Amino acid sequence: MLQAVLALGAASVRDVVTRSSLEIEQASQAIKDLTGAGQLIWLEEKEGGISLESDLLVTSRTYYEQLANKMLNEVSGYHRAFRLRRGFLARS
Repeated sequence: MLQAVLALGAASVRDVVTRSSLEIEQASQAIKDLTGAGQLIWLEEKEGGISLESDLLVTSRTYYEQLANKMLNEVSGYHRAFRLRRGFLARS
């Protein structure tokens, strides 16, 4: 399951389960285990139990940290280049 999440980056639970090729019970347990271990991050709030057919987005901790670091680098680069500006300009 973790390999499927890593390969997809950010994807719906349904897509991750499909990619993993695990049986329903194995997939359900893998999602619970990865969530409990902090390796699977839910990008949207989940209510109630875990549905393997869900469109809710999930990602791996690795991918999440890569995106967070990239975002921080972009903001830091902006502020180095434009020291006196407050932040990114709103785009329409």
